[in-house]
Amino acid sequence: MGTLHGHGRGNQERMTITDQLAEEAKALIGDRAEVKFLNYADVPFFNQDEEFPNPTAAVAAAFLALVAE
Repeated sequence: MGTLHGHGRGNQERMTITDQLAEEAKALIGDRAEVKFLNYADVPFFNQDEEFPNPTAAVAAAFLALVAE
């Protein structure tokens, strides 16, 4: 069974259109794949002046995407 990584959930108060579409896609996929949603709230916006060293949250999110089954 494969793993699909979806959008982040930065705003817990309401579901955005992206949240709604992701939940609908998850429902359509059913049990054919495991769907996990990454929380990108801790990943900072890209700043070219501060790109090294990579922020820990960005590295963690990239790692989770790379190790998806």
